Parts: sequence; C-alpha cells; structure tokens
Amino acid sequence: MARRIYKISRDGKLLKSINVEFESPINPGEMLDPRSVFYDGQHLWFTNDRPTESYLYRLSLDGAVIKRFAMSAVDLQIEGIVVVGRYLYLAGNGLDNIIQMDFDGNIIKTISVLGFTDQPAGIAFDGKNLLLTDSFGLSIRVIDFLVNSLKQIDISTLDDSPGGLAFDGKNVSFFGNFNKKIFTLSGAGVQISGIDLSSILTTSSGVSHDGKDTYIATAGGVI
Repeated sequence: MARRIYKISRDGKLLKSINVEFESPINPGEMLDPRSVFYDGQHLWFTNDRPTESYLYRLSLDGAVIKRFAMSAVDLQIEGIVVVGRYLYLAGNGLDNIIQMDFDGNIIKTISVLGFTDQPAGIAFDGKNLLLTDSFGLSIRVIDFLVNSLKQIDISTLDDSPGGLAFDGKNVSFFGNFNKKIFTLSGAGVQISGIDLSSILTTSSGVSHDGKDTYIATAGGVI
C-alpha cells in the first residue's frame, strides 16, 4: 500500500497524487503512516506516526517538507488538523485531547474531551465552533472553544468507522473507513452525497477542502 495525499474532485476523480513515504528520523528503515491533512490556503499541514513516535509537518503543495515538528511527547496519534486564526487545533486520538499550537510548534494548551467523546478522529471549524469526529460514539460533535458540547450529529447509519473531517463553508464531510466513502452532510446532518473512493485507497484518516477540491491522506493508497 502507498502512503499518499490525494487531491480529488468533488465527484471522486483523482486529480493529483502526492508521495508522503516518509522514513522515521530516529528509526531508519521504519516508515511513518499518514494520519491527517489540512490545506491552509498556501500549504498542507500533515501528520504521520508509528507506534512510538509522531510528527507534524508543513508541506508544499507538491509534498516537499518545509518544517517538521516532533509530536511524540504531545500525542502519538494525531488524527485531525484545522487552522483557526493564528493557531492549529489538533485532534489527539491517543490521549483524547484537543491540542492548541502556534505555527512555530509551541503548545498553547491541551484540552481533554473525555467528558463527551472518545477517540477523536477528525477536527474541523465551521466559522464559529469546532467539529469533532467521535469514532467511538459514531457521531460528529459540535463544541465551542471552552469545550462545551453544543450538538451531536448521529452518523452511525452511514459508517461504522468514521475518520477525517472537513467543513467547506456550508457542509461537513467525513471519511468512512468501513465503506471507503467521503460522506457530505448538511448542517442538519442530512446526507447530501457519498463518494466511493475504494478504487484508489483502502483506508484514510485525514480530509480537507481547498474551496473546490478535496485532499485526503492515506496509508492505504493503491495508486
């Protein structure tokens, strides 16, 4: 299986394949598996890991490494990234935290989400609040920046293994690892579409929109 970031059209056509076959800097020969991706208007933010180490990168749109941050001491499995203003917000799946970080790698704070969700597998911003994929509770949670749960959208009928999450300014999308589809929902949680990506990947964690197309990070690419 190939480690890739794919850029796809909204109807599922493959537009670009970015190689992210990154080797561990401390365990040569060991490869790091992609977890999440976010397009910030100029660059791609990207995370990968293996059982004992994790990293966050700022990449060019062709996949060249601009900067790398060691994240192992923060969380060994970061499965979601979103930029809000001057900060990154990361979904820490390993320790069930939201991590606020500046662009230089300084951790501002970590916030536990164990009170209402377990195993956050994606994070997005709807212009006002944060959205989290609750992979254990099979839902999307809407929370404010004080981590109060405002709304819960049930996605259990769509997929048993929800992952990456993105907001396009109007609708929310998430990747369903069981069905290998990107599902797009209205703000009320009504399904608008489900695009089958099983021809190009077997699993995914990260999803991001660029205003027109979608980036998706996978450790199970077939192209």
